[in-house]
Amino acid sequence: MKKKFTAKSALRFARKHWLWLAENPLSPKDAYPPIKEMWATSRRALDNDCSLCEYDEHAKAKGKNKSCTACPMLDKWPMVEGGLNRHCNHNVLDLHVTKDNSSTYYAMWVDATAKKQPKTASMWARKMAETMDAELKRLKKEG
Repeated sequence: MKKKFTAKSALRFARKHWLWLAENPLSPKDAYPPIKEMWATSRRALDNDCSLCEYDEHAKAKGKNKSCTACPMLDKWPMVEGGLNRHCNHNVLDLHVTKDNSSTYYAMWVDATAKKQPKTASMWARKMAETMDAELKRLKKEG
């Protein structure tokens, strides 16, 4: 059964998901037990195996027609060099992993898992979880 998310619940789910990936660094995103359970009980689990993408998909169905425009992390994806990127880059073929470190944390995690580098993958997954945690704290302060 597919899960319906609010922006905050999508962030909380994503945070837990990335913490799990940090502990299981070479596992694919769909190996996360709650997502595996969704796949077992439904024809499809989450869009891109991501609660943030899933939240965005439901928002598109409600009239936002561009991909990622409702992502709770839009414009808040940290880059290795510093600064923020508009998107996580989940859908780029070359992953935007660059020599000058202008990549997003997500792209670096994908690259590390593809290269079978568990310590590096774990570090980037943990940084992703910390990013979600910081956004949740910011939202809590806003009320």
